[in-house]
Amino acid sequence: MKSKMGVILGVSLATVLMLGVTYGLWFQALYIYGTVYTGTLDARWSIHPAWDSEPPEKDYSNITVRACGDDPYTLYVTVENAYPCIWYYALIDLTNTGTIPWKIYDTSLVTEGFPGTVQFVPWDDKFLDLIDLPAQHPQIGEKMFIENGTQVHPGESAWGVFAIHLTNDAQENSTYTFTFKVVVEQWNEWPTKPPAGYDSNEEWLADLAE
Repeated sequence: MKSKMGVILGVSLATVLMLGVTYGLWFQALYIYGTVYTGTLDARWSIHPAWDSEPPEKDYSNITVRACGDDPYTLYVTVENAYPCIWYYALIDLTNTGTIPWKIYDTSLVTEGFPGTVQFVPWDDKFLDLIDLPAQHPQIGEKMFIENGTQVHPGESAWGVFAIHLTNDAQENSTYTFTFKVVVEQWNEWPTKPPAGYDSNEEWLADLAE
């Protein structure tokens, strides 16, 4: 009987000692609290001179560009008394008004069936001299174009000459409308879909590298 009591007492004492170790252990918990503030992706248009390729003695059509009052993301372009084989130009810049870099990944004419071309055209020094723009806008000398793949940092701008040209398919005394789209995305991500004219993002990037 004594031996059994001794075993029970020994086990009980061991249990108490183990509980003492368990509940008597010193510890310190450490924490890290964080706050993350996200940036903004934003872009705004700015309007500059507009002109056409008519010679002075035959200057009967014109192009105007205006902003939509409460919508900084939309421009309205109007060409009056237009006719085929005349180019109508507007100098436009796209400024990064956000806080993170973005890239242009899609510039495309949305409207189908327009009797002509609507596009942003890059320029060279000869073209700039012809229209006397460097003196008015020296910053465009950097030649950061509004075209697929251009990266723009906050506060910087990409520039483009927006060009409209009617072919002989255009009819007299008619009204044509078009929608042209420019999409910008954060610089370090794949586009949600390939730009117009490409079957994959890889094909687009390979084309940019050439």
